[in-house]
Amino acid sequence: IVVLQKSGSLVKRNFSMRGRVKKFNVGPLEKDTEKWFRETVKKLGGRALKFTSPGTRSMPDRLVLFPRGHLFFVELKRDGKTPSARGALTAGQAEEHEFLRGFEFRVYTCWTKKDCDSVLAFELSMFGM
Repeated sequence: IVVLQKSGSLVKRNFSMRGRVKKFNVGPLEKDTEKWFRETVKKLGGRALKFTSPGTRSMPDRLVLFPRGHLFFVELKRDGKTPSARGALTAGQAEEHEFLRGFEFRVYTCWTKKDCDSVLAFELSMFGM
């Protein structure tokens, strides 16, 4: 199997012994979705900071900040056309998300731009923005 990147999405080509090529699209790369998300939040007047916590694994990807102390966490995953190609939360990520929710932080997981749009629309409507 040879993996190529083509116009913001990942394309796998499976070369068989007979020379036939099987091509399937497994969706946009996570980094492309992160870039789009960061730019969209900025256009809306907020910041989507890359969140890392040294010594703590499995924290959500982005800490999203809006005016008046409005913040929430977002985990971005790759969307795939098949369930096996779709990014899944690790057990550690699911545990960390539940820990943050226990402290009453809002944590979302987004696989598509549509998921991200829904989260942003919901969050902005909650705070009248």
